[in-house]
Amino acid sequence: MNKRRAPLKLKTILIILTACIITCTLGISGIISFQMFEKLMVQKISNSRVDVLSQISEKVSTIKSNAEMLSNLYFYNENLTEIYHDGSFTEEEKKQIQDHFNNIEKMTGMTQAATGLEFYYTFLMENGYVYTSDPKTRMQSLADYRNKLWFLDVMEEKEKWISTYEDIQGRSVISIARTMKDKDGKFIGLFLFNIYEHNFSQVFEALSGQNDIYIVDHDGNIVSHKNKELIGIRFYDMDVMNQMFQHENYSIIEKSQKKYLFSIFKNQELDWMIVEEIPLELLLGDVQSIGRRMVLIGLVIFAVSMLVCLYISQRTARPLKELVYELEKVGRSEKNEQTFEVSGWREINTICEECNYMNQRIRGLVTAIKESEKKKRAAEMGFMQSQMSPHFLYNTLFSIRCLVDMGNKEGAIGIIDAFTSILKYILSYKSEFVDVAQEIKFLEDYSVLQKYRYGDQFSLEIECPSELYQKKVLRMILEPLVENSLFHGLDDEVERIHVTVSFKIEAGDMIITVTDDGVGFTDENFMKLSRKIRSGEQSNMIGMNNIRERLKMTFGKKYGLSIDTNYEEGARIFVKMPVID
Repeated sequence: MNKRRAPLKLKTILIILTACIITCTLGISGIISFQMFEKLMVQKISNSRVDVLSQISEKVSTIKSNAEMLSNLYFYNENLTEIYHDGSFTEEEKKQIQDHFNNIEKMTGMTQAATGLEFYYTFLMENGYVYTSDPKTRMQSLADYRNKLWFLDVMEEKEKWISTYEDIQGRSVISIARTMKDKDGKFIGLFLFNIYEHNFSQVFEALSGQNDIYIVDHDGNIVSHKNKELIGIRFYDMDVMNQMFQHENYSIIEKSQKKYLFSIFKNQELDWMIVEEIPLELLLGDVQSIGRRMVLIGLVIFAVSMLVCLYISQRTARPLKELVYELEKVGRSEKNEQTFEVSGWREINTICEECNYMNQRIRGLVTAIKESEKKKRAAEMGFMQSQMSPHFLYNTLFSIRCLVDMGNKEGAIGIIDAFTSILKYILSYKSEFVDVAQEIKFLEDYSVLQKYRYGDQFSLEIECPSELYQKKVLRMILEPLVENSLFHGLDDEVERIHVTVSFKIEAGDMIITVTDDGVGFTDENFMKLSRKIRSGEQSNMIGMNNIRERLKMTFGKKYGLSIDTNYEEGARIFVKMPVID
């Protein structure tokens, strides 16, 4: 008769299992954790670098805005078209032109100083006359520019940003080129507003150490770089570049038998790309050192764990099962009112006491978290009402300053009145609900500001039955939608945009529709906008995601914000909320 093999003691089983578990866990989790940590480090560094590139892009956009504003001052204030004729200008006419531009430069001196831009501008006329604001620049004729590749584009587009090239003095400049025409639409000259390249490179040169940061245009040509010899070179095949990065803002690339972290950020206004490349070994040097320490720590943990296992297995074998059972009951209890009453060794008793204390703390923390969430939501609501983009403030104040510099008193007063009304509306927060009439007034004030900036390019129409004026809506939920239509609806093909905001009652709910005749939603930009809404990325004033969340938090999941993806004449967005008297 065979004897039954005696089962292993719990102490032995605990030691063997614990040794195997610790070995496998430390080995596998150590490798996986290290790889995940390495990947996470690269990702976090990449995200931080993309944030830096985003800040550089904002400064580049500011330079763009300032350059276009200054070029407008000279281009639209010139009087050359008024006195232009086919023959050469007389000395008296030349003096009149010189005096004219001297007066403009005196009038706009403070505006130029405020921008900090270094530039010069040139008018080249068909009759051979040339005017330049830089006395060091050797005079050139219009014929010198007719063989440029970009000349035909300027003739077709009337205005074009020209990537970095060397002017006649050998200086690297980026130009805004515009055609000049007489009252009959006949081409009579070319206007060049030339910005020195170092205006852009000084934005990022201080951030470049062992890493390289530079700007590339949509054709792959380097616009600005700390290595001036690379400026103007076609550095990338943009099709390969786009395929390499796809939907990410960073990628690990091997170059010259070394790996580099490439980070990019696209400046949509100029269709430029801010690029940074950092040697991967520079980033991961500390990570490798951490890996070696992790191995050492893992060995120490294994040895300590085995010793602890021997001790615990001797002390906890018997009451352990009871303790696990009590813990399982806690997990199954919805009200979490379970108490631990297991008795055993002093360590087990201490664990039971701590578990009881922990259980009480958890109940208290759950209650506190619920209250905290309520307060947090209330605070977020107030924050959303008062959040205003620094760029919006800067652009408004800068527009006022430009109008004052140009002597446009009525325009300055008009924009100040509208801006004051907007500030009063935002800062006088008493309730999250306002009358429809108040929200419409806020939209009209916002429209006044944007019309000063965009002129005839933007118009706003509001359609609201008079019986809805006293109904209530959430504060500041429409302006971001109008702003979205304005900023994303205009492009090179769409020069003007008309936005319509309409109110109606449908099936007992209020439906607010924001419609524009701009670019509309292609599959690509619709996916981009959807990602922004899901991620909570903010627009120039208030994030669209905040609007959606406010509607859902206030009225429930039935209400919110939706986009009409089938609308082909522009863009259309619906806001649905209950009717509130």
